[in-house]
Amino acid sequence: MLRVLMLFILASVLAENSAKTRELEMLEELTKNWNEMNEKLNRLSQIVYDQMRNFNESNQRLNDLAAVAEKRQNQNFEELSQKLGNLATQQQHEHDAIKLSIKCLGKSANLKTLSNGKKYSFLHVTAVNWTLANETCTNLGLNLATIRDQNEAEVVAEEAQRTNYHNGWWVLARNSGEDFHWQDGTKLELDSPLWKDGADKSQDCVRIYNWNGGKLDSLSCAELRFFICELPSDCY
Repeated sequence: MLRVLMLFILASVLAENSAKTRELEMLEELTKNWNEMNEKLNRLSQIVYDQMRNFNESNQRLNDLAAVAEKRQNQNFEELSQKLGNLATQQQHEHDAIKLSIKCLGKSANLKTLSNGKKYSFLHVTAVNWTLANETCTNLGLNLATIRDQNEAEVVAEEAQRTNYHNGWWVLARNSGEDFHWQDGTKLELDSPLWKDGADKSQDCVRIYNWNGGKLDSLSCAELRFFICELPSDCY
């Protein structure tokens, strides 16, 4: 009886040890599987990381290329705009030059070119006051004559005398308050040698004599005189 009991106990111990052995084997198998799965997950994570890094690098390269393309496009656009602007400016200048040439051609058709190279019209049909003389020249697209030096005064006076012997012709200079000025703002000095000796400089408007070397004198603007128109300087 005792022997049987001992055999039973031994069998129970062996069975328990066998079960524990199987449990240990299963635990080792599970641990092995876990480690393998964890390793696979790590490899997969590395692959995903590498792919994300490659994606980011590719995206950065695309952004860089897009930035370069945009910069070049902007540069090309600016260069094209500049070229178009320059072309438009050039065409405008050419257009203005053609218009000016046509305008000046019509103005100068009936003018007389003197030895100083400038073109004049000596209007001597009717004597008028200075204001009407100035308006008439302007309506013709001309200016009342400007006398810039003694040589020019002599050339203009000589032609004026040939045209009509008249005691003085209106020119453009006028008293603007304290001084006489020409149309371009140039001052006609009170001590200029262009004035005749003993010239009366108390009046507002200026005439040129067709004798005495084309000297200047002031006269009331209401006086009636013939007048001399000149082609504007921008027509030369």
